[in-house]
Amino acid sequence: GPPEAQGESVQQAAATVQLSAQEPVCSEEISQIKVTLHISEDMDHPGAGSYTIDQGLTKADFQRLRSLWNSLADGLHGDESSAQVTFQDSEAASESMKYGGVERAYFCDAEGWVRKMIRTLLARARSTGVVVSGLEALPYMRFLYYRSAGASMAPHVDLAKKTPGDKTSSTRTFLLYLESCGEGGETLLLEKEGPTMDQCGSILSAVQPQTGRFLAFPHKCPHAGAPVVHAPKLLLRGELY
Repeated sequence: GPPEAQGESVQQAAATVQLSAQEPVCSEEISQIKVTLHISEDMDHPGAGSYTIDQGLTKADFQRLRSLWNSLADGLHGDESSAQVTFQDSEAASESMKYGGVERAYFCDAEGWVRKMIRTLLARARSTGVVVSGLEALPYMRFLYYRSAGASMAPHVDLAKKTPGDKTSSTRTFLLYLESCGEGGETLLLEKEGPTMDQCGSILSAVQPQTGRFLAFPHKCPHAGAPVVHAPKLLLRGELY
């Protein structure tokens, strides 16, 4: 997993996060939306159909997500245990202990506005004619904040989650990047699963964090997070079904 965090508070993290100086991948014009397939639907691989969406978020969407992150981070008190209190799924809360070096803020989208935003984003992407899998996001999501250079995520696959009050299982992980990394921090989609990068075969795609970029891939797709060079890295993570 990533290196251990330096003991700084999530509240401090929120105060130091600045909007990226790089060109944001957000727009007020739906016509600018761009969908890229990173692993073809026809490929015999568990990550088949992985895609990114750029220029799919409006600037208003982006600003509202940043405000949500700031409010959650300000409400925490600088340690992961307090962050876990905001998340009511015990299985997912315990999952946060697997990896060090990443500050987390969990929330439940009880009002549904984030899910509506993602639903609209996916509908816009389908209007381009590219096959985009996933219709709806689960309400439980989390912000992941990589404060320092060197933070990374070891190769792994994700587990499916259940919708609340239902038995519908999620099929895909989504990452919505809220901060660009000029160098490093790529999400690596891997040829095969293994405990270390040198046992995972080739890198099928390296997705660079760009502000407003939405990445979705099947849970069973082996993936890893490359070491961050230009910190910070901030993203919203959740599941689609």
